[in-house]
Amino acid sequence: MLRREPSQDPATISDRELGIAAFLLLVLGRTTRRARVALGILGAGLVLVALLLTRNAFGMVFTLTLAAVFLLIAVSAPAFSQTALLLLAVQLALSVFSRGDYLFTNVALTSAGPMPSDVAVMSDALFLPYWVWGLLCGGVSVGLLVLGGTMFFRR
Repeated sequence: MLRREPSQDPATISDRELGIAAFLLLVLGRTTRRARVALGILGAGLVLVALLLTRNAFGMVFTLTLAAVFLLIAVSAPAFSQTALLLLAVQLALSVFSRGDYLFTNVALTSAGPMPSDVAVMSDALFLPYWVWGLLCGGVSVGLLVLGGTMFFRR
């Protein structure tokens, strides 16, 4: 596991993690039953996040509202749960591509100022230049999305 600088926000999600989440949601979205269970788990998890981690009023209201929507869909609209979960999976997949340029830079501009990017840290800790690690991480994300899409559409 990579060490983050103390000034980096531990709640920041990388493209790799978004790709994994999109893959899992695509796989779980194959059937209505699994989609319904997944939405229920996501809703319950968001309630826990709101109670344990959220520090401001907007975050609390937003997180609890999203949790309520997920739980409401899971409980009262099981036929819609698959559509809702797949919409979430597609949004996560699209966000992987919208933030892909970060994988090909050795410096990240953070609120604490310029810091080494994740791929630069990997390059320093291991071997090969940062852009190779960016290609590898991006490739894993794209591969997972393709695999998830393939698994979803295969019947």
